[in-house]
Amino acid sequence: MKGSDTLEMHNAFFNGVLFMHPNETCAGVPAPTAPRTRGGINIWSITNPEHPELLVAHAGDYTAPNGTLETQANQTHSQFAWTNSPPTGPTSRSWTTKS
Repeated sequence: MKGSDTLEMHNAFFNGVLFMHPNETCAGVPAPTAPRTRGGINIWSITNPEHPELLVAHAGDYTAPNGTLETQANQTHSQFAWTNSPPTGPTSRSWTTKS
């Protein structure tokens, strides 16, 4: 999957391995049947790879070009995740950016 990342993270909020992937939408697919089911990125804990856990679904920007809020996140083509140095401890911060 293009733009997917794994990230080992150890801080006060999470201790393990994350898998993040974009949710790129395709033209011509049926309309969504529920809000917050398309676009954005998903974040999974894969610390135990036999039992992945979805932590965040369709996180992203829900703003329409005219400034109103949409029910679906804007399409995400790719994303990149990283942790600053040092990778552990109270000053460690992790980031993800998307395009």
